Amino acid sequence: MKLKDIMVRDVEVIAGQATITMAAERMKARKVSALPVIEHGRVAGMLTDRDIVVRVLAMHLDPQRARVRDHMSQGTIHVYEDQDVKEAIQIMGLHHFRRLPILARDGNLVGIVTLSDLLKASKAEH
Repeated sequence: MKLKDIMVRDVEVIAGQATITMAAERMKARKVSALPVIEHGRVAGMLTDRDIVVRVLAMHLDPQRARVRDHMSQGTIHVYEDQDVKEAIQIMGLHHFRRLPILARDGNLVGIVTLSDLLKASKAEH
């Protein structure tokens, strides 16, 4: 089974120059725990709810002034929509990730997949 068959296509993203407050509000509204960060039209990283707590709130920074790009997890690993589900499971296990952005081969973000999505798909195959 390919990732394009199970990925969530309607991905909420945030710009790197957005504030942490804006990101938190978007996460709350969409009921998600992470947002891909887009800079110059490409995925530059991921901002998770944990990033907000550990990198902003625990450091007593003002979330209305702090910028997403300064507190996101950079160098995010991604997968491609035509890759097999089993490959994504291996990548997540190796890097201890709970979610991965999914790109088209041209580099554009087309979806996201979570560990839960992958486990469900893996069970469905068996």
